Formats: sequence, structure tokens, C-alpha cells
Amino acid sequence: MQNILTSKDSFKEAFLHDLKDKFGVELENSSVFQRYTVLATILDRDLESDYQKTNAYVKNNNLKKTIYFSMEFLMGRLITNNLQNSGAYDVVKSAFQDMNIDMNEVEEAEADAGLGNGGLGRLAACFLDSAASVGLPLYGNSLRYQHGFFKQEIRNHKQVELPDPWLRNPFIWEKRVDEDAIEIPLFGYVEHTRLVNPQWIKAVPYDVKIVGDQNGVITKLRLWSTEPSDRQLIKSDAYLKMTTQICDSLYPDDSTEEGKSLRLMQSYVFSAAGIKSAINEHKNAGRDIRTLSDFYTFQINDTHPTLIIPELMRILMDEEFISYEDAWHITQRSCAFTNHTILSEALEKWNIQIFRNLLPRIYEIIAEMNRRFKFILESDGRFNKEQIYMMGLVGQNHVRMAHICIYGSFSINGVAELHTSILKNTE
Repeated sequence: MQNILTSKDSFKEAFLHDLKDKFGVELENSSVFQRYTVLATILDRDLESDYQKTNAYVKNNNLKKTIYFSMEFLMGRLITNNLQNSGAYDVVKSAFQDMNIDMNEVEEAEADAGLGNGGLGRLAACFLDSAASVGLPLYGNSLRYQHGFFKQEIRNHKQVELPDPWLRNPFIWEKRVDEDAIEIPLFGYVEHTRLVNPQWIKAVPYDVKIVGDQNGVITKLRLWSTEPSDRQLIKSDAYLKMTTQICDSLYPDDSTEEGKSLRLMQSYVFSAAGIKSAINEHKNAGRDIRTLSDFYTFQINDTHPTLIIPELMRILMDEEFISYEDAWHITQRSCAFTNHTILSEALEKWNIQIFRNLLPRIYEIIAEMNRRFKFILESDGRFNKEQIYMMGLVGQNHVRMAHICIYGSFSINGVAELHTSILKNTE
């Protein structure tokens, strides 16, 4: 770290200067949110050096990265964690005491990042934090939701739930990276493996630093936001609405066909963008695409990111012109799957009509995966037709996401022994 957060006097000087420079106010006239904003900005700026050093170390030493795909990351407020893990907490607390600033009040001014709502997201966030703290190159990948699940307030002595526009104020910790934006096709139809007349959307990444515990290691969580694409010449109202809805909120209502399509769209967008981003990084480093699994593992956190498997196959076959057999070898060596629950909403199954309409080429690839998988089971000789059908990747008019994960991953586990057993014996 630079000296500014290791010296109380240096920090106080920078804090008072930035408060005046950014907001035009003296300390005694500043609001709690203004104080929080200045503190977070100073800290984030101070962390940049270690972040760049970590990136350079991983690149120069050809370290294998794990990209952790999760629909949720329940991060909480980052200000306290980043101060503690950077070793700056005591310096800032002492400086604030000198200036008669309530440290707790400033910490609570940060909005909870609306990126998760339960155990799935909390576990994902803990993995990022703990991996950085032990020096492992693990990086998160998800969507940048505009609204959190909800916020609670007490009104007229009653608890009420309200929308949570957590991005109403700037999220200090994120950095937009326009040069890494990814163009993603949806809908259209397939002619000889080529997707024709799709609707293009642009996925733009926002990177958030993940600070290891006083070890100088800083990784990142990459969050994708969707926008209209310049490749989409006709931008109808329905198209513009779609680009907004994809990142509007976590787990939108799926009681209608439109809602189901939106959820599937969310899953595909952050999966496809994350995979393509990793491949671009791999190729920009001058590496052969066939060595992808030597440098990356794609961790599927529950079934929401399942589509990284057929999407990776699509890129390898359609864009890199690799045979199915070689593409499958690379894909299966690159992907790992963790199952979290046996509830039906976790072991997703998507209606074939909805799936094929939204992702025609991806469905075509899954159908071929299913054909080959069933052939393997038939050749084995231990399974009857009904068992083979029930184990298929496609069946009962649905695409079975957990089955795709199990078939397409080199490592499969539950979060408990029971979950793993159910995957083996039921799914």
C-alpha cells in the first residue's frame, strides 16, 4: 500500500483535502454520505497498486485461474472488509476519532450491494474473500443487478418491504471496463450451424476489487451490465426493454412464459460473457486455444451458469473451428460443478420451446451432446431404455441443466455428502 493509509496524519490531510475538492465543503458542514464517499474513494485508489501487482504476478507466472460463475454474490458492505483486510482500519478509526467522526455511522452509509439474497450468494462471496486471503487466483463472475431483492422499513409500527435501488448512488468500488465489452446474440435461427438474424445485446463489465487479508493480494468480481448493441440496427421498444430487464433484478417473476425466458436470458448472458472474456484474455496472452483448460477452470455454482458448457462448445467449434471431439475434451477438462440443493428451482429444467426460441444454436449443441451421451449409455449395456431416457440431457419436453453439468464437468460435488449422494443416485 501507499503511505497515505499507513500514516494517520497523511490520511487526515488527504481526507480533508478530498472532501473540499469533491464536494466543496469543510468537515463540519459535510454529510455522512460525503464522508463515506471520500473515505471509500481514497481507499479504492490506494488499493490500485496492489491490484495491478497481483494481476502482473498471475500473468507473469502463468498461474491457472478459477472463474467462479454464480448468479448471486451476497457481498454486504465492502467498506469495513476492505479497511480491515488492507490493514488500514485502525489508522482510519484513529483519524476519525481525532476529527470527531463516528466510524460506525460512516460505514453504515454504504448501501448493501444488491447482488444476492441467500446462502448461495453468501458462500460465493466467502469463497472470493477467503481465496484472495490465501493467495489463490479465483475471480467472480455475475450480473450487475440494478435492484436488490428488497429493503425493509418500519412504517406505522409495521414492517414493509420496498424496492431496493442500491445503485441510486455511485458504487465506489466498481470500475467500468468498456474495452472488455462482449457482444451476445439472442434469438434468430440456425442455418448449417450458423446463427442467422439474431438480436445483439452488449454486455459491459464492471470490476470490483476483492481484497485479501493483509497479504497484498487483490482479485476481482466481474459484474456484467447489458446495453443496446451497435450491431443491432433496429432497436424496437421491446428490444430496449429487454436490454434493461436482463439486469433489473435477481430472480425475476417466472410465473409467465416471458418471465421464464427472462430468467434463461440472464443465465445465458453472464455465462456467455464470462466465458468469452476468459477466452479473449487467453488468446491475448498469445496462448493456443487448445490449452485453455491448462490455464482456466470454470466453476459452476449451482445450475444457473450451466450454459457455460454448451457456450464453450459453440465458441470452440463455430469460432475456433475445432472438431466436436476436441472441443468436448477441452470443455470437460475446464468445467466443475457444485450442487447446492435438491429443490426443483435449483435443479433447473427449461421448456424446450422457450429454450430453442431464445438460444437456437445452443439448443442444437445440447441436442448433439444428448445424442452422444445416450449412445455411450446404450453401449455400456447396463441401462434400459427408460433409465437412459431419464438420465438424458433433454427429456419430458425440457432441457435438464443439472444433467448437463454432471455430464460436462470433470468434478461434481454437493455442498454436503447428502447432496452429492442424491446427484449420483437420483439425477
